[in-house]
Amino acid sequence: MATAASVQQNPAAAAAGGEIILETEGLVRTFGGLRAVDGVSMRVRKGSRFAIIGPNGSGKTTFFNLVSGFLRPDSGRVTLHGADITGFSPDKIVARGLARTFQLVRPFLGMTVRETFQVAANVAFRSPQERREREEAYVREVAENLGLTDKLDTLVDDLNHGELRLVDIGRAMATNPQVLLLDEPFSSLSQKEIERVSEVILRLSERGVTMVIVEHKLRALFKLVDDVMVLNFGRKIAEGRPEDVIKNPDVISAYLGTTGGLVDAPAAGNS
Repeated sequence: MATAASVQQNPAAAAAGGEIILETEGLVRTFGGLRAVDGVSMRVRKGSRFAIIGPNGSGKTTFFNLVSGFLRPDSGRVTLHGADITGFSPDKIVARGLARTFQLVRPFLGMTVRETFQVAANVAFRSPQERREREEAYVREVAENLGLTDKLDTLVDDLNHGELRLVDIGRAMATNPQVLLLDEPFSSLSQKEIERVSEVILRLSERGVTMVIVEHKLRALFKLVDDVMVLNFGRKIAEGRPEDVIKNPDVISAYLGTTGGLVDAPAAGNS
């Protein structure tokens, strides 16, 4: 398996020939007089790993909430596989192949890892019969991709934070998404745990899952992604390859630091 540090190009994205799987056009969301998301357009290529970064309060999580159906936009459009899903409820969006994780891990306390994945896998099966026939193998495959087969019968209450983060990703993956939105997957993790989650992201990407990742830990993030979009005060201020975006004067100014500081700063807090 390739390590995060060795990744230079995403073969899955290259093989997709630039096909757009997820797109937003002019998304706007206001809260009172504040435009939390202000006309943001985004195009994500099938099979790619796409990052969204920006200082605290720049609108990243609000943007995720608009794309995944947890908030309705005031204006603008979201399309998945070319179909308009603007304003769809989260369950309908998941059924169409887009799942997400959250900044704060939300485990199903009192349930095992296996039961957690089984609940999420309801979306993946077309009939009760298919579920009966395939569920056990399907759940085990999800766990294997996360390195959690030895934890399947462990209560989530007894897992450490890094393992809970993996379970959160697994819960989203159990819905069999084609597009996965990861909201700060490295949050509160040690360096060793970040490396483990990075390997999982690469493994899922190799299987053809399109990734859109919000993250503050830029050094680890930039080793993984193909393209980066930068938000500030709800607006898109830059987009491109990580090595180009990091040199953009507007991006450096938004982070109020030098280029080196931009990469190293593990900014925390609301996004």
